[in-house]
Amino acid sequence: MNEGRSRLPGKKPPERRTRQGGMKRKPGKQPGAPGAFLAWNEHPDKTEDVYPEGICPCGADLDDARDLGVRYSHQVTDLPEARAVTIQHDRHEVQCACGRAHVADAPPQAAGAPGTVTYGLNFQAWCVFLLVMHHVPVERCADILGSMSGTRPSDGWVHALLARAATAVAAANKTIRALIILARVVCGDETPIRSGPGPKTRKPEQFPCRIFATGDADRGPLDVAQILQFCALVTGRMARGRTGCR
Repeated sequence: MNEGRSRLPGKKPPERRTRQGGMKRKPGKQPGAPGAFLAWNEHPDKTEDVYPEGICPCGADLDDARDLGVRYSHQVTDLPEARAVTIQHDRHEVQCACGRAHVADAPPQAAGAPGTVTYGLNFQAWCVFLLVMHHVPVERCADILGSMSGTRPSDGWVHALLARAATAVAAANKTIRALIILARVVCGDETPIRSGPGPKTRKPEQFPCRIFATGDADRGPLDVAQILQFCALVTGRMARGRTGCR
């Protein structure tokens, strides 16, 4: 597309960002950036046979033609239509020969009381993924799920998932914390820090901050209190505009 003709009258073209040294950044993939491509799948999830249809110029119907095998193959990677489906779990009751009755346990995805309707695990996982990984607001997250699946959850239900997800990963977080304490080297890189104190500073910026803490084999694991004190020192220096901390 000709950028000169696609602009509105009186509008200037957007200026390209300039790197250090005056080099202009070209649009698209940058040199050295990781690429992505769609590779041929040797084990496709599904295979569909496509046969010729219609009438041969000789007048014979191609449905009666002899199959000579596959001539060409095409692969299409796509997403299935995301529509919410409702599955009813009927928990049966059985009676043993001794006379005792037993009722089947509720499956994990049916965590509600009998006679109620709940959202499944995949529905909950999508909400947490959008909220935590992509920082999507609660109301917009509910709108996205409604557009994708045809069923929109309430804003309160979506917001409550944050506490439920935090409880579910509490044990894993404790394990990660313990592994950090026992580690000999801790590295934190590219820490986002809000630049400058006070309400006037609104634009968050990123300063490259690399923190290395090395433990002593004779003294045991790292002192976490010293690491946190050092992190607070780095944060304070950056808040005062001293960004040269390394």
